[in-house]
Amino acid sequence: MITPERGWNTWHPVSCSRLENLPAGLSIVPGAFSEAESSYTQFPFDTETRLLEHESSGRYCRMRVSHACAEFELEYLRFDAWTTLFRMTNLRPPREWGIRYHMLVSIGFENGGAMYETADGLFGRRDNYSAAVSYAGEPPYDVILAGTADYAGLCMADKGYKSTVSVQNAESAWATCRFVLEQSPQVCMAVSLAHDEDTARRAADRAAAEFSRWEELRADALRDYPCSTDGEHPHMTEAVSDIMAWNAMHSPELGRAYNAIAKSWNKNFGGWYLFFSDACYQIMLSSLSGDPEMAAQDLDYVLSAATPDGNFTGMLSPYQKWVDRTQPPVLGFSLWMHYLMSEDIAAVERAYPLLRRAQRWYLSHRRDDASPLIRLGTSATGDGSYRGTKLAAKNETAMDNSPMYDEASFDKASGLLEMYDVGVSSQLALDLECTAYMATLLGKESDREELASAAEELRFAINEQLWDEEKGIYANRNTDGTFGLTSPTSFYPLAAGVADSDRVDKCLFHIFNEEEFFTPFPLIAINASHPSGHENRYWRGRTWAPQPFWTYIGLRRCGRDAEAHRLAERAVSGFERHWTTERRSFENYNPFTGEGADTVDSQPFYSWTALFPLMWSLEQFGVTPWDGLFFGMLDGTAFSQKNRLYRGRRYDAVCDGSEMTLFCGGAEIFRSNIPARFRHFVRDDHRASVTVTSNAGGTVSFPGITPRLALVNGVPVAAQSTLSVPGGTVCVELYY
Repeated sequence: MITPERGWNTWHPVSCSRLENLPAGLSIVPGAFSEAESSYTQFPFDTETRLLEHESSGRYCRMRVSHACAEFELEYLRFDAWTTLFRMTNLRPPREWGIRYHMLVSIGFENGGAMYETADGLFGRRDNYSAAVSYAGEPPYDVILAGTADYAGLCMADKGYKSTVSVQNAESAWATCRFVLEQSPQVCMAVSLAHDEDTARRAADRAAAEFSRWEELRADALRDYPCSTDGEHPHMTEAVSDIMAWNAMHSPELGRAYNAIAKSWNKNFGGWYLFFSDACYQIMLSSLSGDPEMAAQDLDYVLSAATPDGNFTGMLSPYQKWVDRTQPPVLGFSLWMHYLMSEDIAAVERAYPLLRRAQRWYLSHRRDDASPLIRLGTSATGDGSYRGTKLAAKNETAMDNSPMYDEASFDKASGLLEMYDVGVSSQLALDLECTAYMATLLGKESDREELASAAEELRFAINEQLWDEEKGIYANRNTDGTFGLTSPTSFYPLAAGVADSDRVDKCLFHIFNEEEFFTPFPLIAINASHPSGHENRYWRGRTWAPQPFWTYIGLRRCGRDAEAHRLAERAVSGFERHWTTERRSFENYNPFTGEGADTVDSQPFYSWTALFPLMWSLEQFGVTPWDGLFFGMLDGTAFSQKNRLYRGRRYDAVCDGSEMTLFCGGAEIFRSNIPARFRHFVRDDHRASVTVTSNAGGTVSFPGITPRLALVNGVPVAAQSTLSVPGGTVCVELYY
């Protein structure tokens, strides 16, 4: 459920330039008309669109758009829960005289409701809501009442700006306010909602009078917006937040708010759609970027994909329901990351039964009698496209045309590929492990034992059967015993805790081999030494965010933090190139040139691509199941992470290059001069602790604590809030 406080946002399933209030069903739709080109636009996403800051709850957002050579900045600023300010500023003039170029702002309702004018101004009403519009600065030269938001603009495009555009009805669903650019290079208005006309008008007038305080109001609206800086790749945490916030949408058909995988695809899928693994990542991305409320909405969206058979359907839309297949089992990890960040136990309780059913389905429907490993497949149920074919089975990897499966045989009788899959087997092992943590949290000890046993069985089988000793790498394996092509899924066993130190070392050789995977924009989706790595066609020679992300998580889990940093640094450099200049989050990238728009098969603002900047954000602050709450760069490099929401509190982690300081709610709670990453940080009512690994040691301090007991690696020391610690791995605990 979306609360009124979050009611105003860019909820539209396709448009990013349109603001909607969900409770009242009211929308603001900016547009522009050019006489020279006889054209009208409502600013759909195109090559000129730049999606800038977007506070996740909709308090403030800003974008740049263009039409007929003119460029505009659109800004929405929530004044209060029921009032929003809108500002449209001309940044670059059109090539025509400003009197021939018009800015149009339509305000109205899609389903029911009416807009109307009185001597007191422009108003609207729907159900028990009244809306009022107030202007700051130059008012519109006229207001057109019509049945659609685009009526006035299309009339102008058809007949020119000099023609008369007639009001359709005294009360219509939409009102279009028209401004001429020559006179109004900036449009400022307030729109307010109340339960009666007078209250709405007074609220709108009061808000419009505050436009002179715009910068002050903007700063307040962004008070909880994350802020990250460093000398290499600044603002990557904001990138994660912005990608998710701009993809936030509300589906009228589903009556549900969630993060779209990519808004531009909604129309082609019938208004809404869900790909299971993509949607799972959004739970984690929303939570780690500071929006646990939206993460909970994303979780409910994912859970709607549960089927009577037990699996989560691979894809859902009004046009298609792939109930015969699923997608990679990443819900357990994503949900556990959300819990670690938010302590949202209600989310775990909602998901747990369906997650367990899906795991049991995997273990009973995607294995054979010869091995506990997973084989991709398609079940004899439903009527989804390609059901019962090899293509449907390959869909279960979410890497639909990967060359890894070109030579795999498909057993039509069982509906399974005759190949054991290293990536999905590893992801399921991790999924089971994370669900075991949830079982402990929920007090389900027998479940925990069952889950831990199933995870261990998979880990053992991956090590025994999917390790190619000759090549020194994990790989898919055909049922006849031959190994298949390698891809970054060969490194997923690291994330599942499968590999010992020797095998990790051998995997590192392949990860950082520039002839195989460590391309200029890593990691290429198939071994670059194979011809398919140069096809530059979707999963055949492109770079996608999930594969380097899972490899990064695996390196972190194995304690190879320096190597994880190396991967994150090169990968985020590729992402940052397009983000900084174009504000693009491409679905996939050319691994050799780093281009994102060099193919038609790369959506320009894709949600899971936020995994790239997340990797860099996790270099500085975050959680994992193995590190708990952590902060700090490995070598003590200066950085700043501010407004990071962790378990309901705001944290700032700041390193100036010589000292690391952690703040909570503005108060300093930890300080150290050790150049390292600090892990397993806890500071509650009676205990504070941290673990750090360093060469030379140094001091750690917990300001404001008077301890009665202090331990260093379990050994009592003088009970002080500041302690000197040696090099190596040290755990400091204070009790008070």
